[in-house]
Amino acid sequence: MVGKAINSPVGIFTEALITRFGSYKLEAAAGIPDSQIRNCVNKVVEGRGNAFLLGRVILASRLQYFFAIDPDWAEGGLLARMDWEAYEDAYALWQGYLWVPRVSADLALALKKQLLQSMTRSEELHDKAGRLHQIFVLVCLNYPNLFTAAQQHKALVSIGAAGLQNIATFLARTLRGEEVDADTYWEEKLRPFIRRAWPKEVELISSKSSENLALMVVELNNSFTEAVELVIPIVRSCTDLARLTRRLVETHLPETFPSQVLALLSAVIGRDYQRPVDSIRTVVNRILVAQPNLEDDPRYRLLEDFLLERE
Repeated sequence: MVGKAINSPVGIFTEALITRFGSYKLEAAAGIPDSQIRNCVNKVVEGRGNAFLLGRVILASRLQYFFAIDPDWAEGGLLARMDWEAYEDAYALWQGYLWVPRVSADLALALKKQLLQSMTRSEELHDKAGRLHQIFVLVCLNYPNLFTAAQQHKALVSIGAAGLQNIATFLARTLRGEEVDADTYWEEKLRPFIRRAWPKEVELISSKSSENLALMVVELNNSFTEAVELVIPIVRSCTDLARLTRRLVETHLPETFPSQVLALLSAVIGRDYQRPVDSIRTVVNRILVAQPNLEDDPRYRLLEDFLLERE
């Protein structure tokens, strides 16, 4: 819908209309002035037919802006039409909003009902579904009391294994980012979210989500032990561990937390893994040098047998 909107006459007009708002220099909660520009946006919001729907897609892409300057107008004009139960065209406005989504605390609160609805129907958003999942997670992380634990869990279950894979990738990338202190972010946001909301159903645990949850964990230092204990029940054996083992080789974790690294590797390495094992061998050797008595650990013996069969 976004592609259609930005190339349609009404979409181009709506973009120009939004640009015109700049001349008013509106401040937060100032309200859209009662003028020709207000009449124009109201016509786009209320107009019937596919052409005006495409105009609303463009308006929804600036939802945060309109909600900031005129919350009442935004709620009646845009948020109401993003209600999946009330409007059959809600999917189109959601695609517009998810084009370049932004969400403040106030907007998250106002969008609460519609956001939960969207999670259960995210397949209708096509290529924007992944962005919806990320916005939902960011809202849960930044405003943890907005949804109950049951609502968060139900929403994550509704997006299935593929959706959880997308979220796990997003979390791993976030924790790797230079703009966050990994341990602090884990303690304050990720740990509470995963503990209260992440699904443990076997059918929802995929190889790819397991790989990314493990990649997330190895970015930690002081919180590593606790994080390993938390993610082991929600991971399974992976088909590709090249990124994980390369990252482990780069860190001090095999020496600092040898038993925990062994536990993590044991959880994500299975008998059907056929990829090169050089980096796994490097990590295992470092584990044993750091804590020689792990040689008697059944997990080490299984991992050693696994490596010997493939070397």
